[in-house]
Amino acid sequence: MAEALVANGVPAVVANQLPVPDDTAAAFVGPLYSRLFESGDVDDAAAAGRMELFLQLRNASKTANLEWGIPTLHRHPSVRELFEVS
Repeated sequence: MAEALVANGVPAVVANQLPVPDDTAAAFVGPLYSRLFESGDVDDAAAAGRMELFLQLRNASKTANLEWGIPTLHRHPSVRELFEVS
């Protein structure tokens, strides 16, 4: 679905490859939106969300530790900044 949205003109989509627990999603989206509003750079924002998720899960079970890789960024190759931050 995410790839189809991008192919039809949506500049970028963050999607989950698998279902995730609510607390996992919350740990990802907080830093994602914070960084996105700071910079407008969707690559940087997705990386910040994944890093925070990784840090929160690194001491969890082996299965939970893999959850940091579930959120994925799909974007048009020409789009990195979704909007200009002034």
